[in-house]
Amino acid sequence: MWPQIAPIQGARLRDAVRSVPESEWSHRPRILLAVAASHRSIGSTSRSAALPWLRAVDKSIRADPQTPLDIRAGYLIQLATTLRTLGDQVKAREHLEAVRSLLEQDLSDDVGGRIDLSASFSLQLGLVRIHLGEFDQALFALSLAEGLADEHLSPPSASSATQRSPTCHSNSATSPGPNARSTSPSSTPRAPTSSGPPSRRSRRSRATSS
Repeated sequence: MWPQIAPIQGARLRDAVRSVPESEWSHRPRILLAVAASHRSIGSTSRSAALPWLRAVDKSIRADPQTPLDIRAGYLIQLATTLRTLGDQVKAREHLEAVRSLLEQDLSDDVGGRIDLSASFSLQLGLVRIHLGEFDQALFALSLAEGLADEHLSPPSASSATQRSPTCHSNSATSPGPNARSTSPSSTPRAPTSSGPPSRRSRRSRATSS
């Protein structure tokens, strides 16, 4: 879930991590990856701030040869993404090609996790190829990412918020607050109208005035 949330609510994620003693998260590479990704979030001022966190993840991976695929591939994707935003497209593509090899060699039963990684990999590869002018290859990668986006790239809260919004709109339209003025037909004053023929007095007044 963190790869989808971190780029959107990066500051809140970093605050949440810092609210916990460092000894409880400094050795957990998934949390370090999340903090690294948070530096690409909306409102972040420095993309390069992710690099020290990524170096910490790299150190953790080197210390444990049995590191799971989602951390090893996730690290390379985040590193490639950071390098892409810093302008180093060649190194970014090299790291993404390493991700491709990891995904192709993975024999685990975690199909869903592998597809999540494939979606992120395809998105970043497509963007790198655009920067390198490889537009045809970029179209293929981005088309794959788009096809997987709803279930494997979109933040979980986005779809639920979208589903709830029509209900909220309808409630606000039909349930005004206690200080709202009523606009129902029964309470809104109307100007008097007359759809029938003019009365005898009206005809007499018009005749006199003319």
